Amino acid sequence: MRDLGTIAVETIACRALANDAYILANATRRSVYDAMYLALAVRLDTRMITADERLANTLATIPLVGSHIQKIQDFDGH
Repeated sequence: MRDLGTIAVETIACRALANDAYILANATRRSVYDAMYLALAVRLDTRMITADERLANTLATIPLVGSHIQKIQDFDGH
């Protein structure tokens, strides 16, 4: 736990993601709340890890965002 303070953390304001999140929420028929995390994953070209299996299954089928979602049970740490 003590090492947690040595990790570099990048912050991105919600305001900076709001437009993309709104577009993604409409396109995927998900909440803006879920879409904020997805917009962040897309912007950082990484994956959103979720325990919400229904969310993951739905988003995995959508081109352009499917590669940015992963179920937590499939997460191997990389």
